[in-house]
Amino acid sequence: MRKKFISIIAVLMLVSSLFTSSAFAKSEHAKKSLVALGDSITFGYNLDENNNHPSKVAFPSIIGKDTDMRVRNLGVPGWSTEQLLNALRKDDKFRQAVRHADIITLNIGSNDFLQGLLASIENPDVLPGILENMVENIGSIISEIQSLSDAKIVVYNIFNPFPTESGVHAYVDYILPPVNSDIYSVIQSSNGDVILADAYSAIGDDQSIYIIKDDNHPTDLGHKILSEIAIKSLGL
Repeated sequence: MRKKFISIIAVLMLVSSLFTSSAFAKSEHAKKSLVALGDSITFGYNLDENNNHPSKVAFPSIIGKDTDMRVRNLGVPGWSTEQLLNALRKDDKFRQAVRHADIITLNIGSNDFLQGLLASIENPDVLPGILENMVENIGSIISEIQSLSDAKIVVYNIFNPFPTESGVHAYVDYILPPVNSDIYSVIQSSNGDVILADAYSAIGDDQSIYIIKDDNHPTDLGHKILSEIAIKSLGL
């Protein structure tokens, strides 16, 4: 009886080891997970007939397809840096997604910037404070992500969405470089694996190609270029 019991235990241990090995093998070969955080740019706003769901041709999905990663697009149209920061601190959906991510893209701040431009029409003195708060929030967002995960973080800077023939384009091109320099400083001072995707340089003065006409959002080609600079930054 004792020998039979020992034999049963031995078989169970063998079966257990097989299941364990299988589980490890599956884990090792599982697709990496990309979580995309941001606003309407991340969402892929106005790429499809409606905006009911994040677009499958927005840059996060392109990155996922080109690098064989699972993608969760958590971009929310209209969001500011403060709204995303609050979600990362209080919303379990965002916090759990970040915890399970291998790579995170962060494209946020364009709404802060545009709202600052509008506010500065009536009072030019408000713009510096709005931009300073935006950069500070981006730093806090990175810190919050790092408190939840050791994922690689790709941070996009802000591109100029205005057509070159508009008077606003030159003004924005004057304002944005120092702002993007501050964003880069935040990235450099962050602990961990945080890298820049230089959307400002990638879009450049090619708004007619990369930005939807009479809109501030990227075209499908614009999203393609945004995916390419992220992939290049990641070395994939």
